[in-house]
Amino acid sequence: MKRKHWFTLLKLALATALIAYVLSKVHFADYVDSQGEAQSGLFSLVRDMDLPVFLAGALCYFVAASSSSLRWWWLLRVNGLAVTMLQAFRLTWIGIFFNIVIPGSTGGDVIKAVYVARLTGKRLRPVLSVLVDRVLGLVALALLAAIMTLFLLDEPIFRFVAALLWAGLAGLLLFVLLFLSKRLRRRIGFDRLLQRLPGSAKWMQFDDALTHYRGHIGGILVWLVASMLNHFVAVIGVFWIGEALHGVLPFSRYVVLVPVIQIMTAVPLAPAGFGVGEWGFSFFWPRCGAAFVAGVADPAAFLRTQGVTLSLVYRLHTILWSLLGGVFVLFEKGRPTESDAETLLQEAEAQSVRSHGAD
Repeated sequence: MKRKHWFTLLKLALATALIAYVLSKVHFADYVDSQGEAQSGLFSLVRDMDLPVFLAGALCYFVAASSSSLRWWWLLRVNGLAVTMLQAFRLTWIGIFFNIVIPGSTGGDVIKAVYVARLTGKRLRPVLSVLVDRVLGLVALALLAAIMTLFLLDEPIFRFVAALLWAGLAGLLLFVLLFLSKRLRRRIGFDRLLQRLPGSAKWMQFDDALTHYRGHIGGILVWLVASMLNHFVAVIGVFWIGEALHGVLPFSRYVVLVPVIQIMTAVPLAPAGFGVGEWGFSFFWPRCGAAFVAGVADPAAFLRTQGVTLSLVYRLHTILWSLLGGVFVLFEKGRPTESDAETLLQEAEAQSVRSHGAD
């Protein structure tokens, strides 16, 4: 068995273990707390869900996911890739479909790059576009959450989250400045250092991505702000789904916690972040919501059940939305295979190495 298949099995095992652990801490049926008060379990929360509010939240997800295609379309266009806005919209949803419904060693971003490579005949640039698009999206998420933490510094957990987010953003800024500064690169022999790093081809690819967009810093900043607004719409969607499930956390907590959890799920620890997101909700909800459930005998259990219920309902609804991408796949000629994706990545890496003058 290939090493990547072992990694996939390990990720599946981790996802299964995390979900099993989280579900073991949740009340599925209604229960009576230590003060004799009846509390709703997961099944009752779903059964009593406010459907109109849920649908409003679901619509926000569709709007946010669809709007993200505009950012990628711009990245493609300024990189000389003649892809229409409609094609970018369609391929964005195909990528979501592969990320969520068919998680595996070949992610949705790579599938998008394969389709663009077929449309344009280019190999490296489509890969760079999805790389920069992913980084921009994650930075916008972190920045949105980091700004909101400044209004919640009276709570210890948000001070800790703020420290992590702002330190990470500062480190990323210094890292990007290093990559972009021609004078500093020459002074320290940056290209030679890059070639000696472990996994040098990957670093060269990241370097190429930044270099290709160096002349569009203004546009990148505009799309960073637009992405923050787009993520804000997505957070509103999660908040409304939480309200539909009779949640108690205020919106300000969602603006921090939802982006943080989404960043966690973006780390490739489990396929499509399964288990990681559920654990994130079960961890943060009891620690950030106790002040809003006065009179509940066991606020941790109450909030954990609410958080995990929200996570599972949100997960299911994104799976249903992603089927739109599956429909688009049916109308595409020649579905990309794992071999197609591997070949594209290998060719893109080889081109990056050649552009840096490596042997």
